[in-house]
Amino acid sequence: MRLMPVRMLCLIAACVSMLAASAQCRDHLFEPEKISTDYPMRRNLHYSLTLENLSSETATGVDFWVHAPVRKTPSQKCLTVVSSEPADLIADEFGDQVLHFNFPSIPPFGTKIIQIRAEMALNETPWAAELPKKDLFLTSEPMIESGNPEIIKAALELSAKSEPETAKALSKWVSASIAYSGYAEKDRGALYALRNRKGDCTEYATLFVALCRALKIPARVVSGYVYAEDSIVEPENFHNWAEVYLDGGWVTVDPQKKIFNGRSSDFIAFSLAPFGNENSPLKGEHRFWCSEKDIKIKFN
Repeated sequence: MRLMPVRMLCLIAACVSMLAASAQCRDHLFEPEKISTDYPMRRNLHYSLTLENLSSETATGVDFWVHAPVRKTPSQKCLTVVSSEPADLIADEFGDQVLHFNFPSIPPFGTKIIQIRAEMALNETPWAAELPKKDLFLTSEPMIESGNPEIIKAALELSAKSEPETAKALSKWVSASIAYSGYAEKDRGALYALRNRKGDCTEYATLFVALCRALKIPARVVSGYVYAEDSIVEPENFHNWAEVYLDGGWVTVDPQKKIFNGRSSDFIAFSLAPFGNENSPLKGEHRFWCSEKDIKIKFN
């Protein structure tokens, strides 16, 4: 008898668990988005987190925030979000969605397990989108130092006849010039990548975006997960890539993986907000944030 792969068994178990959770927690099913033919593909993402109190004292008034998929982009629409614990879904001006959980108490050395399921509608090729806040994607910001003379000089040397040709040349150069140095917990940004010629996915994405912005080509960093099918979200699959605005639409670019104009349905955006967004309840963290320092957070 052929044994089922371990990941498939895990996915089936997660689906069963989430169905049970959603049956018990119908009040936490957020208002479904209207399904549109603009997003013909469907995908389900599952993720689970454990909050563990490492203290010998009861933790009270614990606030926990974690990203859900971006509500709507030219290539994705988040249809529903189901959580196993009561939560508020908060959206910001960039379309980012954050689940806010409040636990009155977690006992000494106790745990809370949160299970989340998001149903997505996806489009393989993004549809055209207006750019009402163009300046937002042209300015220098933390980690994207597009106004730095070194960044500007490098960008000008790679400039081509048209914006699409230039963007492609920039992506190719970043892919070839930056060495992947493994995951780094601390973001280092575009200027670090240019000077040291190394980094993780964040440095690849921020350098590409900074070079584009230095040449007045709108671009942004996107944080999320890369999946080609229904899947369980795992921490090692967290990724940063880029989008550049060309010919009236956003184009997916992943310099680390040497992808230009990639299939957008494989890239599930969890955050579009700028680095250092002062209004984010996650306090600058990419995936989640907890109000209590004695609470350890881990993906299951």
